[in-house]
Amino acid sequence: MAFPATPLDIEVSIALSADLTADPDTWVFTDITDYVREDRKISIRRGKTGKFAQVTASRCSLTVDNSDGRFSRHNPAGAYYGQIKKNTPLRVRVNNGSGYVNRFCGYVTGWPPEWDPSEADQTVSLSADGIMRRLGRDATTHSPAYGRFSGLTGSGFTPLAYWPMEDARGATSFASAVGGDPMVRGTHLYSGAAGPGTVSFADEATLPGSLPLPVFGPACSMRGPIPAYTDTGQWVYQIMLRLPSELDSQILGLLDLRTTNTALPYVFVGLLTSGSASAVDIRVQVYDAAISLTDTFTVTISDADIFDQWVSIVVCSKLNSSGSNDTVSLTILDTNGDSLGTTGDQVVDANFHGAINFAEVLSPTGVYPVTVLSLGGAAWGHAAIYTDPAFTIGTHDVANAIAAGGHLGEMAHVRAARLADEAGIPFVVTGSTSVTMGPQRIAKPLDLLRDCALADQAILYEPLDFGLAFLTGRSLYNQTPVVTLQYDQGHVAPPFRPEDDDRDFYNDVTAQRPNSGAPMHYANAASVAEVGSYPLPVSPNVETDDQAYQIAGWLATVGSNDELQWPAVRPNLRRAPELIDDWLAADIGKNLAVTDHPSPLAPDDIVQLIEGYAEVLGSYTFEPTVTLSPATIYNSIGLWGLVGKELHAAINSSATSADIATTSGPLLALTASLGAGGYTGKIGTEEIQVTAVAASTVTFGTTGTVTHASNASVTPGIPASVATGDLLLCLAAIRNSGTGVPNTPAGYTRLAVFGSSINVQLFAKIATSGAEAAPTITFTGGVANADTSAQMIRLSGKWHSASNVLLDSASWLNPSSQNIAYPALRVPLADNCIILYLGWKADDWTSVASPGTEIGEPDTTTGDDQGIVWAYSIQTTAAAITPGSFVVTGGAAAISRGAVLALRCDYQTATITRSVNGVTATHSAADAVTLADPSVWAL
Repeated sequence: MAFPATPLDIEVSIALSADLTADPDTWVFTDITDYVREDRKISIRRGKTGKFAQVTASRCSLTVDNSDGRFSRHNPAGAYYGQIKKNTPLRVRVNNGSGYVNRFCGYVTGWPPEWDPSEADQTVSLSADGIMRRLGRDATTHSPAYGRFSGLTGSGFTPLAYWPMEDARGATSFASAVGGDPMVRGTHLYSGAAGPGTVSFADEATLPGSLPLPVFGPACSMRGPIPAYTDTGQWVYQIMLRLPSELDSQILGLLDLRTTNTALPYVFVGLLTSGSASAVDIRVQVYDAAISLTDTFTVTISDADIFDQWVSIVVCSKLNSSGSNDTVSLTILDTNGDSLGTTGDQVVDANFHGAINFAEVLSPTGVYPVTVLSLGGAAWGHAAIYTDPAFTIGTHDVANAIAAGGHLGEMAHVRAARLADEAGIPFVVTGSTSVTMGPQRIAKPLDLLRDCALADQAILYEPLDFGLAFLTGRSLYNQTPVVTLQYDQGHVAPPFRPEDDDRDFYNDVTAQRPNSGAPMHYANAASVAEVGSYPLPVSPNVETDDQAYQIAGWLATVGSNDELQWPAVRPNLRRAPELIDDWLAADIGKNLAVTDHPSPLAPDDIVQLIEGYAEVLGSYTFEPTVTLSPATIYNSIGLWGLVGKELHAAINSSATSADIATTSGPLLALTASLGAGGYTGKIGTEEIQVTAVAASTVTFGTTGTVTHASNASVTPGIPASVATGDLLLCLAAIRNSGTGVPNTPAGYTRLAVFGSSINVQLFAKIATSGAEAAPTITFTGGVANADTSAQMIRLSGKWHSASNVLLDSASWLNPSSQNIAYPALRVPLADNCIILYLGWKADDWTSVASPGTEIGEPDTTTGDDQGIVWAYSIQTTAAAITPGSFVVTGGAAAISRGAVLALRCDYQTATITRSVNGVTATHSAADAVTLADPSVWAL
């Protein structure tokens, strides 16, 4: 027989001597069920107390028999003496016949002994709480950059030396964050002259992931002595820099470094004009003991990428294990972690490498070996030295740069998972897409996690396991109830009474991003007119004001929902034990329904979102009380909404389908993601209902023949079988990198894969007929014997505008090497994309092994040699692209460029219901398709 005829199978256990820093799966639990006092019952509370309340720490209360003193923490005779402590893990489980299911996992915060006057009845009343209790008491605040550079937040590396340079106004030196000497004003390493300039502390507040940083005056230098250490064979120096544009066209000293190598002790980083009006050279140079230049390696960067922008300079020295061919490298990163250029590992000389012992930060005025300038204005920050050889250029330096940028544009669930990982907390995410966030604030860890939930309108809570969980806002949509209570069958225990008041009622919301953005206001006009204004201010840390406006609209609609409120519904599990398994499968964020309810209520089924609950457990007791909020609005919307949409083609007044193009943001959700009624859009004054959306997929078509020339225009062969609406792509290159540039042909769009002044370009056009003529590619800045090349491909799919098809891309310039490396494409991509891999090299080859499916690898020797290569893969399910290489056979080592990009179809065919509001109209191509109401959330 089952409950309630037989006792409920409950297990209570604790993890004795648990290492709280270890994985909870490694903890060994000891069953203490026999000591739990049945007369006191077990009480559990989880989740929220209302829809606008915050989730707080879960709590479990129970009483254990302590007759033998085992639960007395300070009793040496107790069986558990020395094994129980504050925050001992406690677990409560229930077995309804199909195995144990967790009902609570938390940490005992105290073991208070109790006894009756006779001292015969000795007990301990335990209260255990979820991780949020302890996390909420963590008052640690530091900038994202400080946390990552210092190794506090999950980088895995503690720097040998680190000066955050976040010191407050009035400081006279930069304090070390890891012990050791401060960075102070010093003499220049080259000249020995003292820098007379000044430092304006905390004067530059534009680096999103940092406290304000210093600005250096003319001819100023600050010098950081580095603790003596045993050389590990590698050191990496990383620092953030912002140069004002007025320093363009100058010769600027930036960094001086000194090592223990007596023959080649000086490493210098400086910025020079490159000979181009729109680019500069950043050089790493090596000097001998006599301050004579021995080696120079250069990265060329456009003015737009280096001036008035924060960048990260990364210098690395490596010891070659054979004792010769030691290397130095210079990499420049932006605050998205993308490489603006790198020298790669460059061989300097035998026995070049030495332990680093001084780092000097200069104003871009300091003493350059050739010229001494008297300019200033550079802002610096976060100077760190890493000597762990596992510190990897392209991974760990990138993570530091992204942190300095405040992780701008990071999706909410990704940020929450990262924050939990940095805090060492197990974390579970439901959902794969969430809103993009603004820069991470400087705040307590729990507040940062709650920022993520507010931004995505998600639920951050403690799961039925140790750690934290995150339900993305989208994962709450269109759910089927996991528990259905039939009122007329006695499934609901009395009292069953709704509330009908203005608690948690808001109809007038202002959302403003923290420290930036405009106050975005949305009021439910009909509600305000009927009952007056109920204002609610919120501060969602989202990336854009548009997102803040959508949150305002969503909250104003959710808050003014005029349904009855059900703050306490009690499933009657004694009366209906067949519902126990359903209840055990339910959790916070799931839907619960009540059917066949009393006649005074509205006739529809009551469908509610589980916000939280309390449970009372005993051998013959299983009494949940559930806190609910209306789920109606979650169950009648579609994902993504109608943002950045327009008609691809005209429709008449009776058309039941429309081609809807996406000009910005994500595509429309597919049919499977829509609610029962789809979602409502608007074209002009006519409201439409979108009830179905078909997927748009990319198909690779054909490849045209390549054309080469020597410093001359080229006309590539047009691909076969071009049809109206196909996407035509042309990859073009000229051999002389740095000055030569392919020009955009008439009718084509340059896709922003490479910089506009780069010698490799990708052009796109949507075919207007099946008789397209191949474009002629001309070049600017060519020189004698500079080979030119171009090749085309055709892609089939639904293409609206060539300027909308590029979802994202990453590229870089490689130093002289045999293979062609391409970077990672780290951002989350959309489904149904085509990934293109592009490569160029300043030499010919015998063959190339490409990632994915190769398109072509044409090379030329008509003048000075070059080769272009490209390949593709089609992703039906989004996946990030890891760094890789085109493996080149034959030819010689030479500079090269590599890129990876994602293209998507940019219009979809939607099934629509017309004239929802009674308006009948025809519509033209490019007419905007918008949300009928921004309260239908479109983030």
